[in-house]
Parts: sequence; C-alpha cells; structure tokens
Amino acid sequence: MSGFWKSKRAPGRMCAAMALAVLLSACGGGGGNSGSPVVGGDGGGSTPIAVASLSVAPSLASLPNDGTQTSTITVTALDANNVAIKNVAVTFAADSGTISPLATATDDKGEIKATLGIGDNKTKRTITVTAKAGSASKAATVAVVESTTSQPVASDASVILSKASVTNTGSDSVEATVTAVDAARNAVAGLPVKFSSDDNSALIVATNTSTDANGQARATIRIGANRNNRTVNVVAEVGTLSRQTVFRVTGAKLSASLAQNSLTAGQPGTVEYTLLDSGGNPIEGSTITVSGPGGATGSGATNFQGKYTYSFTAAGSGSTLISAVAPGDVRVESNIQINTPVSDVPAGTTIASATFTAAPAVVNVNQPGSTANRSELRLLFRNDQNLPVPNVRVRLGLGGNASGTDGVVGTGNDKVIVADPNGVAASSFVPGLRSSPVGGVKVYACFGKTDAVEQIAACPAGNLKEISLTVVEEPVSISIGTNNKLVVNTHTYAQDFVVLVVDSANNPKADVQLSAVLDLPTYLKGFWTRVGLRWMQTVNTLCINEDNKGGVRSTVMESGEDLNGNGQLDPRQSDISVSFVGLARTDSNGQAVVRIEYPQSMGSWVEYRIQVSATGVVSPPAWMGRFAAPGVPAASLEGTARILGVPTEAVAAEGEPPFRLSPYGQNSSCTSAN
Repeated sequence: MSGFWKSKRAPGRMCAAMALAVLLSACGGGGGNSGSPVVGGDGGGSTPIAVASLSVAPSLASLPNDGTQTSTITVTALDANNVAIKNVAVTFAADSGTISPLATATDDKGEIKATLGIGDNKTKRTITVTAKAGSASKAATVAVVESTTSQPVASDASVILSKASVTNTGSDSVEATVTAVDAARNAVAGLPVKFSSDDNSALIVATNTSTDANGQARATIRIGANRNNRTVNVVAEVGTLSRQTVFRVTGAKLSASLAQNSLTAGQPGTVEYTLLDSGGNPIEGSTITVSGPGGATGSGATNFQGKYTYSFTAAGSGSTLISAVAPGDVRVESNIQINTPVSDVPAGTTIASATFTAAPAVVNVNQPGSTANRSELRLLFRNDQNLPVPNVRVRLGLGGNASGTDGVVGTGNDKVIVADPNGVAASSFVPGLRSSPVGGVKVYACFGKTDAVEQIAACPAGNLKEISLTVVEEPVSISIGTNNKLVVNTHTYAQDFVVLVVDSANNPKADVQLSAVLDLPTYLKGFWTRVGLRWMQTVNTLCINEDNKGGVRSTVMESGEDLNGNGQLDPRQSDISVSFVGLARTDSNGQAVVRIEYPQSMGSWVEYRIQVSATGVVSPPAWMGRFAAPGVPAASLEGTARILGVPTEAVAAEGEPPFRLSPYGQNSSCTSAN
C-alpha cells in the first residue's frame, strides 16, 4: 500500500515555478561566508567576477513534432575577457514546450545544461529559450518540424477475448488481445492501439497502447457498476483498422412469489419479484416489465433489496400466465387460477415428499406500516415417481406459537393455499416490530388432498411440517471511513473504505446486506510538472459532470450535455469502478470493505462521492464526498471534495507519472476538450 500525495489546487499557482528554475545558493562552511553570489565567484572568497555575457547553444536546431527527441541547451557564462566563470546561478525559460535544468549553477567549465522538449503541442513552430544570469541574458531558438518517422502499417488485425462471458458480481474480468500483421502475416510492432466500448459502465485498462514486438496489445475489461445481464461490445482501433468482438455478462436471477395462486375475477393480487446477481446480492434500479391477467401490464424499478411488487386485478378464467422480464432477457413465469375450481389430488396419488423451506431464515423487524422485510415460504410436493404433485392444499399458520411474535403469514394465518402445476405452494412470513430469540418463530404447514385440510392443532403428524425463523432488531446506523492508503496495482490504483453497521446499542450488526453507489460530481483539467525533487500539480479549472440534464445521471448523451464537444460525457461513468472486497454483507464485526478502482492515468483528476446503504437501516446512507445537484455550479458544491488519490512514491519518482496530464485536457475552459 502507499500513502497519498495531496496538493493545493489553486488554478495557475504553479505557472511561475514551471517557467523558471528555482535560484539556489550553496551554504558556506564557516567564517561568515554566505555562499556563492548570483554573479559568479571562484569559491575562494575573492571578489565576485561579473557575468558580461552568456553563450546559448542547442544540441539540435530542430525537433520532430512526434515528441521522440529532445534538445540539450548548453549555456556558458563569460566574463568581459570571454573567460568562462564557474558557480554562476542561471535560470531558463521557454515560450512553449518544456525546459528542465540539469543543475542550478555553472560547473568548472562555466557551463550549465537544460533539456528542451516540445511538450504536448504537436504544431510546427519556433521555440525561444532564454537564459539569464544577473543582468546578462541570451536567447536561442529551436524549430519544431514535421516528423519524418514513418509509421508502421498493418494489413490485418484481430481481437480475441480470454473468455466469452463473465459473471455479474463485478469481480470477474476479460482480457482482450489485439494482434496486428502485415501482408506477409508478420507481426507489426509500434502500431497505436485504442480500446473502447459502447457500454457506459465498462471499465477498460490498457496494458499497452501500442503493439509490442509480437504485434500485440492487451487490455483488461471489467463490467463496472451495472450488474444486469447484457452483451458488452469491445472495439479495438489498430492504426487505421478497427476490429470488434463481444462478451456476455451473465448471472442475474429473477424469482417470483405469488401472494395467492387462486383468485376469483375482480379480486386483487400481487406478485413480488426479486432480482439477484450470481453472488446472491440484490440488483437495485433494474426495470422489471410484467404482463398479467387480461393483458394488463406493469413495470417498475427494483428497490435496494432487488424487489419489485406487481399488483393486478384478476380477470378472465382458467389458468392465467403472468410473465416478467428483467434487463438482459432474464425471465420468469407464474400461473394463477382464476374462477377455476381446483380439483382434488386423486386419492390414489402418493405424496411421497413435502419439503418446507424459508429464505432467509433470519429476517429483520419491520418499521411501523412497512412490510418490506419478509421471509419467503415455499413447499414442494412430489409423488413416489419424483414428479410434482399439483393442487395440494396447505394450511399455513403459527399454531401455538402465535403469541410469540407479532408477525403474520402473508396469505393469512391459518388460511389455505394451493400448490401450482409445479407442485409448489408459496407464501411469506412478514415480521412485525418485535424481535425473537434464535429460532423463536415457528411456522407450521398442514397439507392434504382436499379442501377439508385439518387445522394446525388437529393436523396428523405425517402431514404436519414446521420451520424455524429468527427475527432480529433493525440496524439503526451505518458509517463509512478510510485509512487513506492506496493499493497500487500494475495498471490501476485502488482505495478501500470500511463500512460499519450498528444497532441502537452501538453493537455491530452482522449479515446486513449492503449496496454501494458511486457518483462523479466534477473533473479537473491541468498537468503535473517536476519542480525540484517532486512533481507538483497545476489545476487550471474544475468542471461539473456533463451528465446532468433533467436531474438524472442517465449515462446517455442528450442534447446540450456534451459541453466540451468531444463526443462523450465527461467524466465517463466507467472511469471508476466500485465493488465489495468479498461479500456485500457485514461480517461478525458489523463491517464490510468496499473498493474503488481506477486507471492510474485518472489519478488526481476526478472528484468522487461514494455512498453505501444497508438493507433495513433506519439512518440515511453513509457517504463521503460532495453531491452535485443538477444545475449547481462546481463552485457552489458543499462538503469536502474527495479526489482520486495518487501514491507519494509516484510524486517523488524521477520518471514521469502516469497521471501527469489530465485526460480531460489542460486548458482552463470547460467548453473545450483541450
């Protein structure tokens, strides 16, 4: 892990430091000597020698505009007799490009050198370099010319994926490999490669942005925050060629629970749908579309529990199909009987097995007026040939346990329900306001072949099933914090946040379902420049998230949103991913860890807000960062801004950090992509 580098981001505060080298003086060793003067000296305490003139000599008179070369600027300090002077402090300035002094004063030869580069400006121009020492000044020019380096050319390219599908937990990834060849099928090295996707949630981290000696470039792709089943299109632009392929995101499961499976025409009914990912975590915000009795349709988004309830009025008669579909064509079907007499189970049919289950077995209390927390009750009946037995009558109730809970059976205490054609009879237990001891709530099921099924108290032992449930107190508070340490991966940085959930007595609450949401309120434009022994950041402007029309982060570009005209919404939702480290549930200490991860080049250039909510928690969600309401300018945002961190090692390193240039541009305008 690594610590953060934090810098003050006042726009333009580093401009002077970038243009001029710091003027330093060496410390004297004693006798009151305060060090070398600005205008030279022989170091022996004699009278300083004045600098009469400077000689400025570039090693290259021109530089190609592809940025592959630099020119060494050699400055010589001379006295009135054209004799070189040592220990003279010299400053450098360039009207464009980058100038990096290699020392602070002239050496024994009276020379000091600096390295000149063209910077990010690829236009043809003349760069003027000026050296100063005291009152002496001298300039030289270096031309930026068109590069004559020939670019490699590929005749064909291919892109393959390491796998055709990934699960939708967010931790799975796909590696894309591009291979470029010439007309003779030889590998072509040095070709620029750009990976992209039309999936706004996808996170792409390129291993290399040009083909290697094997003609290959690679990228790792993650699905991001969207856990719906879908197809992700991956595009690789290889030089002038474009290739694409797809992979599937799978694992979403949609289940249905009927409040009643037998109704009369005009009677109201409900179906509760639950959408989970492959890890059993609820998927929030996904639209469920339902087609019900009489052609009635309905749709709605799943809540934080991954649930959506469809309400309908029974119409028609006979067996009626209710169909539901979630994103990615995830479907489930249910059957209800309307105005249809339910036949008895034939007397000769043997009910060989009756399986009674509850999910979950531990359920939270409900708040007054709420029935959101519940346990699904399910009975499955099979005959001696292991085939489902339909039309089995089941009486569900609390029996002698009724006084031990204020919860109820969803279809009514001691009411009879009927098994569907799949041999399944379903209901639910809905807790009240009171908790229970472990296993302290008993739900009983008495089954039979006719409507004359016995009461719970009189049920034959062979026809009586029971299940135990535990009702726990509601967690009341959730908090989030971080140790401000970075995880440095090969291509990405990551930061972990700990989430803590407690009850009203501040005891940690285990097994609380969590969900995390990430918002990117603003992005920054600017650059980092090496000053002395560190890289320092210059922020030229801060821009509000472009995806804000109508008060919604739709992730779809709408008219007027693309302010900088670069063909996308900045910052992209996929610039950062959020996921849980392990399960999205609290452990025995009431804790869970959520992680944000982002390409190293994004470090220091994106503001984020992370919000974590917990199932059934009374308090608001926990969050860190600022919320950007639509239409609110960046300067008016309230709270403490959270900016993607970068490691202190990268800031102190001699080499150029991956985040040196803002990926959103360097100028001070939010309406420009430059």
